Parts: sequence; C-alpha cells; structure tokens
Amino acid sequence: GLTVTKLSPDGKVLLTIGTPGQRGDDETHFNSPSDVITAPNGDIFVTDGHAPIAPIIPAGLNMRVMKFDAKGKFIKQWGKAGSGPSEFNNPHALGLDNKGRLYVADRVNNRIQSFKPDGTYLNEVLLASGAGFDKGCGGMTPNGCGISPDGKIVYAAESMSAHLLAFDIVDEGEVARAPGLFQGRTVASPGGNT
Repeated sequence: GLTVTKLSPDGKVLLTIGTPGQRGDDETHFNSPSDVITAPNGDIFVTDGHAPIAPIIPAGLNMRVMKFDAKGKFIKQWGKAGSGPSEFNNPHALGLDNKGRLYVADRVNNRIQSFKPDGTYLNEVLLASGAGFDKGCGGMTPNGCGISPDGKIVYAAESMSAHLLAFDIVDEGEVARAPGLFQGRTVASPGGNT
C-alpha cells in the first residue's frame, strides 16, 4: 500500500511512485492516496489525504494534490487541510478536461475545485445546502469526478444520495466568467433522471 503503481496490460510493473508501507508528507511518500489521473503529456496527478478510517488511516494527515512527470519524478504539490481555496478535506477524485484543467472532488468540503496544471487555483462549485442541492444533511459529498469527451461538462458522483451531477464548464472566452466556473443540474438520481 501507500503507492501508485503503473502496470502493463499483461501485469508487469512499469512504475511505482511512493514508498511501500510508509506514510509521509514529503515528495517520496503518500499519506493515503485516493485517486490518480494521467494527463495527455504523461504527467501524473495524485490526490493524497483520504479521511481517517480507524485504525487503518490515522487522523491529522496532510491533504494535497501531488504532480509527477511521466517517469514518476516529483514536480510539485499543493494544498493543505482546510476549507479555503486550494485547501482540502478528503480530496477524493480527479478529472482532467481537454484544456488541461484539473478538477478535484473535495469530498468533506462538499465541492469540486478546479486548477491549472501548475496548481493555480481557478474556481470551485459548492454542492452544499443552499446551493441548489439541499438534501437535509449539510450538502452533497462528491465521491467521483469525470469529464465529458468534449470537455464541456464535469460530472460528480455523489456518494450519500447516489446522484450524478453535471456542471457546464465555462470557457475563458465568455464575458464575466472564469475558467472552471460551473452551472449545475442533477442528471440522475436513485428515482430516475431529473
């Protein structure tokens, strides 16, 4: 555990990032990696900092996104525990759009944050009560994240209510809109499409 491993189609280990069995906050260790995604240029992004699960995952771990090159060499990291921009509380899933923007499902903070590939914060969409998704328990917790093939929609799988949410990605060219800005709608729920 505590590694990211790249395998060939026949199961041969091609790359291992992290130190097996050892937690840490530096560039050669993970605390608790929860997702990995590879950019078209081969860069690898890893969310690190799953919520505590006693006795397996201890409390007080760093919450971050780590970036590596295609060969597993550390490039940079960003984030810390918290609820502000570029802060996370259980960064749980990743998505990349066709313009290279990274989307992080920040589960306990009930949001998805967007970043440039260099880690520059762009925006967020809140899935909390009062944001149009009220379900009586303080907000929706994004458990998964994906991007449509045309790069125009980010999807969030919501773990508490089993909803699939879709958000339009607004491009840089639109007046008064920042890249990564979202407009939300529920596209599926346990009771059927809405």
